[in-house]
This record gives sequence, structure tokens and C-alpha cells, in this order.
Amino acid sequence: MRLPSVVFFVVVLKSAYDGAHGYTPSQQPPLSASSAFSPRLKYLTARAACNTAAAAASSSSSSDPTSTGSGSTSTNRTRRNRSMLPNPITHRVDPTKAGGRNRKRSRQQRNRRQGVAVGGVRLEANTREKSIAKGRDPIISLNMNLDYLGKSGQRGAASRAEELLLRIEALHAEGYYEITPDTVSYNSVMNAYARHASATNRQSAEDARRLLSRMEDMTLDDIARGGRGTLVRPNSISFNTLILALANSGQPEAAEDLLCEMEDSCLAAGNGLRHNDGPDDHGYINEDKGSVSCMPNTITYNSCILAWAKQGNAPRAESLLRRMMELSLERNDQDELKADCISFNTCLHAYAISGEADAAERAEDLLRHMETLYLSGNDDVRPDSISYTSVIAAWSSSRQPQAADRALQLLEEMEELYEAGEDFVRPNTHSYTAVINALARSGSAGSAQKSRYLLDTMHERYRAGRKDCKPDVACYTSVIDAYARSRSDDAGDNAVELLNEMIERVEAGDEELRPNTRTYCSVITALGRSKTYGAAESAEKLLEDTERMYAFGNREVKPTTAVFNAVIDAYAQSSYKRKAERAHQLLLRMLEESSEGNADVRPDVISYNSVLKTCANAYGNAAIKKRAFLIALDTFKRLSKSKAERNRRTSVTYSLFFKAIRKLVESGKERDAIARKMFAFCIADGVLNRQVMSQIQSTCSESVVADLLSSDGASCSTVPSSSGGRVSTIDVALLPSAWTCNAGR
Repeated sequence: MRLPSVVFFVVVLKSAYDGAHGYTPSQQPPLSASSAFSPRLKYLTARAACNTAAAAASSSSSSDPTSTGSGSTSTNRTRRNRSMLPNPITHRVDPTKAGGRNRKRSRQQRNRRQGVAVGGVRLEANTREKSIAKGRDPIISLNMNLDYLGKSGQRGAASRAEELLLRIEALHAEGYYEITPDTVSYNSVMNAYARHASATNRQSAEDARRLLSRMEDMTLDDIARGGRGTLVRPNSISFNTLILALANSGQPEAAEDLLCEMEDSCLAAGNGLRHNDGPDDHGYINEDKGSVSCMPNTITYNSCILAWAKQGNAPRAESLLRRMMELSLERNDQDELKADCISFNTCLHAYAISGEADAAERAEDLLRHMETLYLSGNDDVRPDSISYTSVIAAWSSSRQPQAADRALQLLEEMEELYEAGEDFVRPNTHSYTAVINALARSGSAGSAQKSRYLLDTMHERYRAGRKDCKPDVACYTSVIDAYARSRSDDAGDNAVELLNEMIERVEAGDEELRPNTRTYCSVITALGRSKTYGAAESAEKLLEDTERMYAFGNREVKPTTAVFNAVIDAYAQSSYKRKAERAHQLLLRMLEESSEGNADVRPDVISYNSVLKTCANAYGNAAIKKRAFLIALDTFKRLSKSKAERNRRTSVTYSLFFKAIRKLVESGKERDAIARKMFAFCIADGVLNRQVMSQIQSTCSESVVADLLSSDGASCSTVPSSSGGRVSTIDVALLPSAWTCNAGR
């Protein structure tokens, strides 16, 4: 009996597919096996099944006396669709019309060229050897795919890479896959986890550690079975990748502990074991501990130094650097372990972000040590522009009075060396920006003008062909910040001028100078500190401009809490009579927007204190003062009701509120009553300090102050005043510790 065409096609297609994949009719392929075959192979298999079905059906129809020679009637129609693969489920295929003799002959020729036998199975004779000879080894392809997936930056890429790794391992164990992952495969997946590790994602570092442990277990098991254990034996790259993952996840102690384990294991076994497996630098077996270890190399130490540098712990980073140099001399192996420029630059970066009082001096001493080693013939530690820029950044973070001058001198030194032919120390945009930051933070006279001069110098060098000296948005923002810190009368005008210059250059096509949120915040700060007429109103207009630009899609200028705070502070320093009301309205707008889900403008304690400062600086008639005090009282209540951790009342809060009481409330019983209640809140919070006590003494009479302190026996002393009278002062150090325990916040 003849089977229907569709049923016949499906049966043959299934049998051909099972035969191509090595399954008998009684076996079911594993769920994961289909992933081991490429789409191209599936396509060729299905096409071959079509050919087999057509050939079988043709022979059956020729032997059937009821069949007719209708194959020629559809030859043209099938030739038009010869590139299409019909779907056996949705399309009916008539075997007698599946194609002619010419099509069958061309398909056979194509199959011979592609190495495909009858049934669609690819011929394996010499195919893998030819592929390897052309550089297409399957294990290399697997490792490249794992490496690409790990470096893709996609969410969950590391876990997907590990899933692929384990799937290939399982298929190899079941006999469905020819290759099995090796050390490079595992290192690629570990590197993916190291890339995703961070202070908030320490699990990635633990996953990398788990993979390293798995490699060790597999190696020891293979050796126990009589093998050499070299297929997935951890090497120095494995250990270095784990240390990098620990460094990225903020675990410098764990990274250094692993380094110490490597040192103890390898140095105890002797240097001769370092290359016991040849040039592939595999680890050696520590039979006493039942583990695998490797000799630390330069990358190992640099990764540990990086771990401490990311935490800003420069002394620990430098101690590792010195230990590295000592071991290099002891081992006498400069190829494996030697301090290089990366080692020193990482330590210099640690000093730049450490914030320690002597960080800048120690960073410069380390730079001079690099110069000494380089001049003595050690080219590996040649200082470069990164080295000098890191020291300049350390000086820019320093609070010492000579910090800006030292940063400027180092920049001039770099220019002199570059002009003398030392191209590797050529100053770049980062170098100039670091010096401008140092000048801005100094706040000294003329620092803003010097910053502007450096900005003009960068433009000149860029026009002369120095492409790496092109000013960017960070450089312009630093110059604007220098004007803001100068507090000069023309600071606001100069800041607005620079902002307009940036906008003009952006309109001319320079997208790198597009102002961002920090730029506008610096301009608003400069306007507020200039204290010129209309500066606060101009600051609020800039805030409205940023809101409008953000609404139209410019995500670089999204208003934040810092921008709102700068506008409120501009009103606090302005001469606008109703500035308390304007500041209060801005605070209410922040509360409203944050309640609607905009967390970027959620008020912090600076926001509330800035409104209190505005109220304390208010002036005018009695009605304006009364309104300002009511705003101060409402602001204090809102701050007290806030449950956010960052919105706790501080010493500044009480100092400003006592000042508002003194300036806005007439002296008398009402003022004393408010002051007594506020004093009770202050000591309950434990934030009483010298500034708060000074405001209390200015607000209340001496009898009220003595009454406030008498119950706890605070020490009062008298000192001569400038008028010859006697004025009481309070020794805050002798006050109850419960009153001052939180004074530093």
C-alpha cells in the first residue's frame, strides 16, 4: 500500500536526521545534543532528506501502474523554487514533481564538493585534520566563543558562558561531542566573572573561585586515575584572574591571602618546580596539601597592588611593590617577576585617591625613585605621562598650601621633558585638567585666571597638532569651578561666558564639549557666590533650562539634588527680599518630584540646611521676618520627620536655626522659650559644638545660658572683652559627652 506523500516525507526525514546524529529508532537524543550541531549542518541534513524522499518516491511511482508521467508538467514551477526548502509540516510535497535529472545531478556534484554522503551526513574523512591545518581547531573555536561571550558586557554573560562550558563537558562525557574544555576554556569563563565582579556583586568573585576549585579537583582526579592532569590544570592566568576578581569586588585582603598561599606553596617547593610541565606555565601539584599552585609573577603582584589601590590604601600597595622588588632580586628571574611601570603607576594612583595628608609627598618621592631606576638602566620602570599625571592628581587632592604650585611645576617639567625629546611624558588633557583642579581647589588669588590661561594654552596646542591636548567638558567644568571658588564679583559672568562658549562649540560640531549636569551646577554655584544683583534669579533660570532640555531628550543635563541645592544656596547669598519663600518653594518642588518617583532630586540634609540658611539671612519688615521664621520652622519639622538616613539633623542645622531665632524673633520670653526647646533637641541629638554654643550665646541672655547649663554643671570662665567688660565663654570640652557625641556629623 502506498503511503500518503506527507507522511512518507516526514518518516524519511526523521530517519535521515536520526541516522545523521547517530541515534537508533529505540534511542531518544538528549535534550542538549541539538545545540552541538550548526544550523548549516541541519540545513544540509534536511535537504538531503528531501533528496532521499524524492528519489524513493520516484522509484515507487515508476513501479506503480497507476502512476502517470506527470513529473514534466511541473518542471518549470519547481525550478523557480529550487532554492527553497519546503516545510514538511505545512507544505505538501509531491515526490513526482520534486525536481528533474539536472537538479539531481547538480545536487550530487555540490554534495561531493561539500563532503556530504547519502542521507546528508557530512563525510569525516580528513575533514577535521584539514580544518585544524587551516587554523579552525574546534577547541580554539569554543574558547573564542567563550571569550567573546565573557567580554560582551551583556547581563548574565558570565553565567551563560559557564552554562555553555558545562554543556560541552556533559556532551563530551556522553560521547556526543568530540572535544572537551581545557584550561583556556575555564580561564575565559573566570575572566567573564572577574569582569562582572564589583563591590556590589561579590558573588562573581565567589563564582570565579568555585571554578578554580573545580579545575583543581578535576586535575587531582585525573592524576589519581593515572593521567597527567594537564588538560584543565590551573596555570598562572587562572590564579591571576581570581585575584583580579577579588580586586574588582573590593576584597584586597582575600587577594593578598591568595598571593601569600601561592608564595608559601611555591617557594617551599623550590623554584625548580616552576616549569615542571614545560613552557605552558601550568601549576604544579602540591601533594602535601592536595592542591595545585603556581609561582606568582608580575601580573599576580600587580593585581594585588590594584586591589589595595582601589580601596585607596596606598601604604599597603607600596609595601607589596617593595616586596615584589625584593623577591625579584632573590629569585633572580627577571622574566617572571619584576616591577614595571604598571606596578609603580598603580601605587601612584592609590596615593592620588587615598586622601592622606602626606599622600602627595610620598607619591612624588615614588616618582623620583622611578626616575632614578630608569636613569640607572631599568627601562621597565620608565615614568610616563600617567605617572606624572597621577602625582599631579595627588597634589590636586592635597590640602597643603603649596599643592597648586607643585602641580603647576610638575606640568612645566613634563612640557620641558617633552620638548627635550621625551615623547612618553607628553602632557595630555588629563594632565592639564588635574592641574586646573589643583588651582580650583586652592581658592587662592589668581587661581581662576591661571586656570583660564591653561585652558587657552590647551586650545593653542590642539590647533598646533597636539590632538591629545584637546579640552573636553571636564576641563571646562574645572575652570568654571575655579571661578566659583574664587568668589570674585565677576565669577558669575566668566562662568556664564565659558558656558556659552561650550554651547557655541557644540553647535559648531564639537560634541565633546556638550555641557552636563556638573557643568551647570558649577555655573550656578559661581553665580550664587558672586552675590551680584539678579544672580539668584539667573541661577534658577539655568535650572529651568536644564529641566526643559532634559524633558526634550538631553539626558546629560538631568537636574539633581546638587543642582537644586546650588540654586537654594544662591538665594541664601542674594539680596532678594523674599528669598526665603523662593528657597522654600524649591524645597517643596524637590519633595513633590521625589514623591512621584524621581529619586535624583530627593532632598538631603544640605537641602534643608540651605533653606535654613536662606531664612537666617532674610531681612525686611516684620511681616517678611515672620514669614521667614515660619518657613524655617516648617523646614526644621520636615527634616525631623524625614526617615532617610542622610537627613539627620546636624550641628549646622542647629547653628543656622539659632541664628534664625536671633535675627527673626524679637528678644523676650518668646525667643527664650523657643531657644530652650531647640536646645533640648540639640543635646538630645548630641550635636552641640563650639559653633552651636556660640549661636546660643548670641541668641540668649547670659542668665538663660547659665540656666540651660546649670543643671549639668558646665564649666564657665570669663575672659577680657575688647570693651573692657566681662563676657562669659563656655568650655565645650567640659560639657557632658552625651551632648557632643555626634558633633562631628
